[in-house]
Amino acid sequence: MGRLGDTLVAAGVIDEAQLREALKATARTGQRLGEALVASGQCTEQAIAGALAAQLGLPQATAADLVAPADGVRALIGAGFARGRQVVPLRLEDEALVVAVADPADQDLLDELRFATGHPLKPLVATPSALAAALETLYGPSADAQVQALRREVAALRAELAALKGEG
Repeated sequence: MGRLGDTLVAAGVIDEAQLREALKATARTGQRLGEALVASGQCTEQAIAGALAAQLGLPQATAADLVAPADGVRALIGAGFARGRQVVPLRLEDEALVVAVADPADQDLLDELRFATGHPLKPLVATPSALAAALETLYGPSADAQVQALRREVAALRAELAALKGEG
């Protein structure tokens, strides 16, 4: 298995100079290479996901996969774990649990999932933003999203109250 940067250069997604700059950024920030490339605008999440899929010989999760997980699989992975580790359970194929992940090379994650679910795994590659959207659909809004929505609602109510006080 080659390195992600080499795969991206070979595919013509980035050039050697961009790879060197991104590697410097990872050393400074602690980001992963793909995150640094996306943050700098050098490539898209989709390009990173495609390169990872090609590099590891894995399929990419389709929009249909992420929109409609099979009934019952949500219960196999708790919402907190799924959100924290950015993993979406999709379906069972035979006894294997098909999951969408951003980094299918993360063996710690895959080992934790095997242990927690008791199923062998078939990982599919997905972008972080697609996973976030799928997690919200599957498990509902995160606590952070709920807090932000409540803050917006409180701010709107305060503004409405201030306007009413100003009229009286």
